[in-house]
Amino acid sequence: QVDTLVAMVDSPLDINLYQSQKAIYNCESAVRDGGVLLLVSACQEGIGSPTLLEAIRNSTSGSWNTPGRRDYVLGDHTTARLSRILERIRVRISSRLPDESMAGIGLHPVDDVLAWLESRNPCSIAVVPDAALVVPRVAEERVRLP
Repeated sequence: QVDTLVAMVDSPLDINLYQSQKAIYNCESAVRDGGVLLLVSACQEGIGSPTLLEAIRNSTSGSWNTPGRRDYVLGDHTTARLSRILERIRVRISSRLPDESMAGIGLHPVDDVLAWLESRNPCSIAVVPDAALVVPRVAEERVRLP
């Protein structure tokens, strides 16, 4: 696991946040508890689902509960999963999405990726290209016995 992971998302999954967040799910296990995942995706068509932004905002409030079968709305499964991830790691995003859209949902904007990475030193950093299509394998640490 690393302190900082850069998850790069390419076409066609960089179309919106709904598709791009697959990179977060694929790569989050490679980030240490308390570490940071930077999602780099154009998101040129915005959020992707009219209800996604509000659902994520609601999920970050302390009173939100995972919906049951009767209350389920398409996308709630992704909201619940993202909410659990945000309890363990921090997520930053570099995209075309307006900063105000990201306010209050736990995805903090990064304007200059290179400057942000330079500010992260010293720490372990990994870059995952095609992160929405790739799942990094985290090697188990082996204990050597005397």
